[in-house]
Amino acid sequence: MGHPEKIKTLLDESLSAHPVLWAGAGDHHSMFSISYKDLQRITEAKEMPVR
Repeated sequence: MGHPEKIKTLLDESLSAHPVLWAGAGDHHSMFSISYKDLQRITEAKEMPVR
């Protein structure tokens, strides 16, 4: 999200165990919540075991 061109993105499938994911950019005023499925859909990330 936020990139002018599509970039290769990986999504750690272990995150699917959490009903809400939190992401941010820099400080606590820049946080947002998102579901795993919405994050995968928006980023078109490849789901895989990352950790």
